Amino acid sequence: MISESKAKYALHRAIKDCDIKKVKYLINNRPLSKLVKVVQNYC
Repeated sequence: MISESKAKYALHRAIKDCDIKKVKYLINNRPLSKLVKVVQNYC
C-alpha cells in the first residue's frame, strides 16, 4: 500500500493536472477518513 504522504501528493498532482480518471481512482481506493483530511486541504 502507498504511504499517506505519497497518496496525498499523488492526489494533489492529479487534481492540479486535471487528471479526472486518476482523481477518481485515488478517491475510490482510499479510506474515507484519510480522504476527508486530504479534501479539506483543498477547501
